[in-house]
Amino acid sequence: MTVNGLENNYYLTQNDIWVVINGFTNVVAKVILDFKNLTTNQELNGFECSSSPDNDCSFNVCFPIRALMPELNHIVNNNLQQFQIKITAKFQDTAIADEIQTIIKHFIRGGKRKSGTNEWYLENGQYLIVGKWINGGKSWNALSFPEKIDGSNIIQDPLWIGKTIVHERKGCEGIVIKYLNSLGGYQYFYFDRYEDKFKTKASKPVQRIATRLRKDNFQNTGYEETFTRTLYAYTEKELQENFQDLVRSPQLFFYDPSGTDNDSMWQLIKLDDNTSDWNNYENVFENKVEFTMPNYRTIEL
Repeated sequence: MTVNGLENNYYLTQNDIWVVINGFTNVVAKVILDFKNLTTNQELNGFECSSSPDNDCSFNVCFPIRALMPELNHIVNNNLQQFQIKITAKFQDTAIADEIQTIIKHFIRGGKRKSGTNEWYLENGQYLIVGKWINGGKSWNALSFPEKIDGSNIIQDPLWIGKTIVHERKGCEGIVIKYLNSLGGYQYFYFDRYEDKFKTKASKPVQRIATRLRKDNFQNTGYEETFTRTLYAYTEKELQENFQDLVRSPQLFFYDPSGTDNDSMWQLIKLDDNTSDWNNYENVFENKVEFTMPNYRTIEL
């Protein structure tokens, strides 16, 4: 039995990794695939793949791999996991013993877009950086170091030499966003202006019986509260790739410098909208993103 498509390592889970299984010693009835996350010891077993007329089997291994990835942790990066894939071939002639092959590979929570040079896997020692590493500016500094693959782990490297300082064009206090990039690492982006908007909308009131004109004939039941934050940045050409990766990120955090621990310093936010316009006079991109801030209060009676 030959497994084609997993010859490399550090595959990206957000791409579809198809493997073709062939080279059987006889006519195969079906192939069974069992998946185990060796980092968490979680398993998903019993995926059946029927054979084609060419006596081979094709299977997208990233469906069960994605399901076995742990919950995101931006403090201790857990986006690199080691998996065992057990492949069992069962033959039409039941007198023939099953063929079994076990493969161990690393997978990273990330993905690439199609291009002439991209592959859907990374290399050991590769830095998990998309675009440039923005190390800080005149009013802020990145709160961690660049990350890279080190065997079965993701480690930070304070000696990374490819640091880029972002040029801040506004003197007002800005906002730092931390985001999961498309290679499974975390990076930072600075927005030098922002606007906050608060809006409340009353729920439907409850009618009451008023026994005299001086009494109220309804009762408020509560309000829906919305808090949106719009961020702005003038971004140089060389850093625009960072912005484009940010707006595709499934995990973004707003940095609160008044926080006393990781839970209070980093607030998870949801991206609602974004625009990017080229300003040829100043030779920059005018970037804008809008976030819905989490609502931790239920205003109901």
